[in-house]
Amino acid sequence: MTALTRLTLCAGLALAAACGDNTNVCGEGTVEQDGRCIGQVVPPVMCGEGTMFDEVSNTCVIDPAACQGGTVLIRGSCQDPAADLIPDLEEGTEPNGAGVAGEDSAAPAGVFVLPSIGAPGLVLHGTIEPQADRNEDGVPEPDIDTYLVETTAPAVLEITIDGLHGMAGGALVVSDVAGLEEWSRVAINLTGDTAKRRLFLPVAGRYRVGIADARSLVVPQAVVGGEDSEYYVTITQHPQTTPAPITLSGGMAMHTGALGPLDLGFFTAPLGTGQNDLTLSTEFDGTMGGLVVLVGGELAAAADELKLGPIMQDAALVVSGVESGEDVTIVLDHRISGTTTPVPFLLDIVARSTLR
Repeated sequence: MTALTRLTLCAGLALAAACGDNTNVCGEGTVEQDGRCIGQVVPPVMCGEGTMFDEVSNTCVIDPAACQGGTVLIRGSCQDPAADLIPDLEEGTEPNGAGVAGEDSAAPAGVFVLPSIGAPGLVLHGTIEPQADRNEDGVPEPDIDTYLVETTAPAVLEITIDGLHGMAGGALVVSDVAGLEEWSRVAINLTGDTAKRRLFLPVAGRYRVGIADARSLVVPQAVVGGEDSEYYVTITQHPQTTPAPITLSGGMAMHTGALGPLDLGFFTAPLGTGQNDLTLSTEFDGTMGGLVVLVGGELAAAADELKLGPIMQDAALVVSGVESGEDVTIVLDHRISGTTTPVPFLLDIVARSTLR
């Protein structure tokens, strides 16, 4: 995950300097401000929860109007955690990382049931405080609190992590399902203390939801937090959208679009009985795309992009032996999303009726 250190959120826009003659009319691409012509800044499509676009720095910054006065974002609204707010689940006894992000402990912070679609969000509460010097280098390792959830079918999970007292909310979700050993999803927001995203749990089984300070997920071994570094996590379930059909021409298609942290792409395509090649690439260096294919409701294959230093690899997978008329679902999301704006993607499909 060291690739996250290369994130550049809401990249700056160059300011133009062309003004009209000594009049109040400014040149194209500029506006008048305090008697001067300055470049007209175009804000990004969207900044994250609790952030706003700053025209001076051209970045997403913490919104001073969001969740002030000691309130936190819970179930989609700002609430005072001290005003009779009772979480559904409190963090259990440390250590409770359950093996996520290298924390060597078997016990979880808790076990929860995924809320049904349309039900109020489930609220988790805990503290991120460095616990122990496990590698005996004189520095405590980062704390991560891991909660377990079991699903009975594929599901769309939305997670919001709001930090208090200097904590920047973050999450790392991993799978205990056979065939998804390398699957993981990260929720971070480097411009504020609240991270929010949706992710697709591809098949039934157990998943581990690790809650941590986002800085320790961005820079491994970053020691942050303390006894008052609290978090409130809201978890909801959303319906899966009907897959949009992708038309193949000569057994091939190049489908483009864009996905933000709260977006999932559900598609379907008539794959062949032979070797079908699917490749996903995204256009932002700080984002790693995720690709999952289900055939007949069962996991067929999964792959993620890899962007690590000079290594740039697309998410590429092979699905073979799809019978005519079989239900195919192609799901796109982000393994890691380093921006709050939608990221363009290219999905390349090559379907074959015979094995190569």
